[in-house]
Amino acid sequence: MTKEERQQPNLVLSPYRRARILRGSGLSVSEFNQLLKQFQQMKKIAKRLQKADPQQLNSWMSSFGGDSSFWNQPQNRSR
Repeated sequence: MTKEERQQPNLVLSPYRRARILRGSGLSVSEFNQLLKQFQQMKKIAKRLQKADPQQLNSWMSSFGGDSSFWNQPQNRSR
């Protein structure tokens, strides 16, 4: 994939580009489609997490059995 395609995966929707990427990657069409689908799902989840408030994150973490203390730690905002 080109740098532009990695930054904007929606460019990969063209059949020509998919075929070119598949030739170079060694993946099957179904594996490639699954990879793109998973990437799009993770992108949606990341957007939700960015918008979520800390209380909502604590509830999500506890519903998965995780330790919500991570979200309660003070953040270093000096970056």
